[in-house]
Amino acid sequence: MGFARIETRRFLAKESRRSQLSEKAMLALEQEMQHPAEFDHAIERHLATCLGKLPERAHRLVKGYYHEGHSSEILSEREVRTVEAIYKTIQRARRELQRCIERQLRKEIA
Repeated sequence: MGFARIETRRFLAKESRRSQLSEKAMLALEQEMQHPAEFDHAIERHLATCLGKLPERAHRLVKGYYHEGHSSEILSEREVRTVEAIYKTIQRARRELQRCIERQLRKEIA
């Protein structure tokens, strides 16, 4: 953990004009790193909330791919869409889930 803290501080000092992490946010991250089980629980809780915010098709594909273990090909047949379309939808859903979870975590920090 010490290495991560040093590297984060070095990054913040070097990139202070472009950095979006405030000192307060960095301290909050350090606290979270000291309690990883609580942090993991928060992410899981936010993931459940954010999954519910996805459009129906994206939610169905994410569930099929990650929870049920279906391949893109199987989901493609089931949804009557190309494999590329399935992959892109899942990719966009992952990106939106990440953004949603980050927003929720920022709300907790503030």
